[in-house]
Amino acid sequence: MHEVDRKQRRFDSELSQALEQAALEREQKDKACQESTALGAELYGLRRSLQEGQVEAARLQKQKDELCAQIRDLSLPVDLASDSLPDLKKKLRLLEVEAGERAHEVTELASKIQQQQQVHMRSEMEMERMKQMHQKELEDKEEELEDVHKSSQRRLRQLEMQLEQEYEEKQMVIHEKHDLEGLIATLCDQVGHRDFDVEKKLRRDLKRTHALLADAQLLLSTVDSPGQHLPAGGREQIERLHCQLEESEARRLEVDADVGTLSQ
Repeated sequence: MHEVDRKQRRFDSELSQALEQAALEREQKDKACQESTALGAELYGLRRSLQEGQVEAARLQKQKDELCAQIRDLSLPVDLASDSLPDLKKKLRLLEVEAGERAHEVTELASKIQQQQQVHMRSEMEMERMKQMHQKELEDKEEELEDVHKSSQRRLRQLEMQLEQEYEEKQMVIHEKHDLEGLIATLCDQVGHRDFDVEKKLRRDLKRTHALLADAQLLLSTVDSPGQHLPAGGREQIERLHCQLEESEARRLEVDADVGTLSQ
């Protein structure tokens, strides 16, 4: 489980880094879009100014052409005042100067528009490059995260199978333990019953031995009394009684020991 937690933390960390990188790239993309929009607006203004300048230059050129025509017309008639020609020439020079200025402004505007168009084109190309790079990084990161996710899932399934196997083995051990406890209890009951029967038999033997011992002691006390005469074969009988007495005493001690053992 520790391995799964470690991989999960690694997965979360990589996902967080990917999201932060995506947010940073999105911010850069938005900034580039804003700059492109501003350049587009400026370019539109310059184009409009250029159009206005061209219209004004065309108007001045038209006036110039009209004045030139008037000068040409005035050079032919004889009845016109002599001071009309200098005024017309002066107006023509002024119009030429103004037309030159307008033409210069139009040239500058055209140059500026061309520069702005180049900047705008470079900005669009940079945006497209960043977009493609960002898309490639996202695809690589998604593929990497998918691999990590699949690996974590496989490891998790392995751990789950291992836990299930350990649980089954534990349940098997518990069942075996219960079976052994039941068998031990059964054996204890059987041994207890047998011990009880043996103890009962030993107690009967003990009573019989005590009775035999009492009879033998009584007989010996009678034989040992003064004035008592032994019948024929009495000595052998007494010896047999002595042997029986010794055997009975040994048997009594053995039975007492067995009874004491069973009573514990």
